[in-house]
Amino acid sequence: MKTRILFSLTVILSISVIMTLAGFRGYLSPVDHIAYNIMMTAMHGEESPLQTSNVALATIDQPSEAQLGMRISNFTRSMLAKAIDNLSSAGAAVIGIDLDLSKPTNPADDNALALAIKNSGRVVLAAYVANGRLIQPLESFRLFARGEGLINLHIDKDGVLRSTYAVIQNDGNLYLTFPLYVAAQYKASGVPVLSMGSHTIRINNTTIPVHNGSMLINYDSGAPINSIPYYKIIAGSYNPGNIKGKIVLIGNTSPLYHDYYSIPLKGKSGRKTLYGVQIYGYAINTVLENHFIVYLSTFKVAALVAVFIFLAGILLVIIKKPVFKLITFLGIVIAAVVSQWILFLHGYFVPLSASYISIPLLVFYAIDYNYVSEYRAHRYIAKAFEHYVSKELLHEIRRNPGSLKLGGEKKEVTVLFSDIRNFTSISESVPPEKLVEFLHIFFNTMTEIIYKHHGVVDKFIGDSIMAIFGAPVSDKHHAEHAVTAGMDMIRAMPGLKKQSTGIIGKEISIGIGLHTGQAIVGNMGSDKRFDYTAIGDTVNLASRLEGLNKYFGTTCIISDATKNKFSSKSSSTQDTLSPSSVAQGRMNGIAAHCLRQVGIVKVKGKTEAIKLYELMVDEQNVFLQQFRDVWDSIDKNDLEHARLLLKSLMEQRPDDRVCMMLFSKVDRALSAGGVFDPIIEMQEK
Repeated sequence: MKTRILFSLTVILSISVIMTLAGFRGYLSPVDHIAYNIMMTAMHGEESPLQTSNVALATIDQPSEAQLGMRISNFTRSMLAKAIDNLSSAGAAVIGIDLDLSKPTNPADDNALALAIKNSGRVVLAAYVANGRLIQPLESFRLFARGEGLINLHIDKDGVLRSTYAVIQNDGNLYLTFPLYVAAQYKASGVPVLSMGSHTIRINNTTIPVHNGSMLINYDSGAPINSIPYYKIIAGSYNPGNIKGKIVLIGNTSPLYHDYYSIPLKGKSGRKTLYGVQIYGYAINTVLENHFIVYLSTFKVAALVAVFIFLAGILLVIIKKPVFKLITFLGIVIAAVVSQWILFLHGYFVPLSASYISIPLLVFYAIDYNYVSEYRAHRYIAKAFEHYVSKELLHEIRRNPGSLKLGGEKKEVTVLFSDIRNFTSISESVPPEKLVEFLHIFFNTMTEIIYKHHGVVDKFIGDSIMAIFGAPVSDKHHAEHAVTAGMDMIRAMPGLKKQSTGIIGKEISIGIGLHTGQAIVGNMGSDKRFDYTAIGDTVNLASRLEGLNKYFGTTCIISDATKNKFSSKSSSTQDTLSPSSVAQGRMNGIAAHCLRQVGIVKVKGKTEAIKLYELMVDEQNVFLQQFRDVWDSIDKNDLEHARLLLKSLMEQRPDDRVCMMLFSKVDRALSAGGVFDPIIEMQEK
């Protein structure tokens, strides 16, 4: 029975992974779009008026053509200037012009429009990006406008406009889109203050939820407002009360110009359509009324999918009768639909298409499940096990099967931790399949280096690597092997940076921490789950040292315990490492690779301070000797001389954070009467 459950959980996990990957790649988005359309229509009703209470529309339409006696293409900018003058006089709070004003026309008309914009002081213009170029209104119009927003639209693959871009990047600059810029001006005049989060964008004091850079538009019915024909605006034949204190958007609503788009509401005959200027009104109202629809992040969606799949899998495995399996299936589907609907009513959209597809697959599997023999399961596990451990560990297990028993032994080892810098922010902006592709290359490269120097990869923790040197096979040179592995990992970075730029579009960097000491090494798992690892203070401190690279601005930090371990066995007493140590597994004192002392640090939670060194591969001996002279001067309490030496080093390397920090510490000591405290006490882990 236990084997059956384990196998079933493997199938459940496989289905979950496949469906999640399908969702990441967008294969399931049509299903999510259908669900979104149904819920949006159900919430608002088919006949809901498509207007908002904060926005009025000045529509350039066919009735205006008839009344003004000319085609829309012949409307002059003097007419637009008159419309702006009248709207300003009526007390419009913000006037948004959804028109292309990038090309000059009759000079007199252009001058009239420029003057109207200046006199109004409340006009927001439209710009757009085309073929990678930013197309802006004429400079004379921009000079006195309140600003401009981009009118590029975000249309989903099925042709439905569900969201608006929040910001658009062009030539390294971020630009607010037209509806968000107009909304920001309505709330507060002046240049909007913009800050970006992982799933939000903050404009002044308004936080807007975004997904993949876009804000979902809530097509709320709202309170009906007037849509005033353009010719009435020009003539001044309208009720000023319908304009005062409102946002007025001037845009084209003539069907001849095809500026209309499908929206996620059902109309009388198919999908309902709106003109671009109407959609901007909805987007603005979404912001002003805080009627946001939050697209739950990938992590949250994956967690919800996992809950539904796990629940379905467990119940379907336990329940034996097919009829009860089908009832369970229907119950879970109903629970998913109801949960999704309730969340949507509260402003959250959860794409659960992966759940809806996975659950029927699980039903099919549960009904047609065939028992897998114990022998085949054992062979599968044995085959898979080879991919998770090194050859040395496999050999040790074959030689001494008792090592798999729960527990371990106390051994002196050197522990290495490595981590990709800023990996969380990188992963948020890189497609998952590209991230997986690069991590595969990265882990393969680093694993080969660790194996080459007799280490064992304990585990991968996200983007981090934990490796052990000196176990399970005893190695009296484990410290040297760990340090040379760290050197080769640093040497491998130029090639990996080039590959990361090509695959994920970003250059990566790493941090490495090394510490030597006693640890409990062995099987820390259970009777049924093998987990060969190391635990203890040595492991914790190695992890802390890796994290200190961020503080010191370094790549690799080793403890004095590791340095002393290989120095005591080396033919040289200098802080140097040799290239030949890669082949020999020993340090012979050639000054091609060096250590420099970065400080004496007391990590949080520890009572004793430890001396730390930076492993500097292919560093110049002159620089390192000058840095050693600094510490010699500090040891002799000649702080003035140490300060002069550090100042010289900072002139050579103005970005060297270790030099800057030590200079600051020496400078403070001189200011405090010449008492130098060498200990740096860390307040964070």
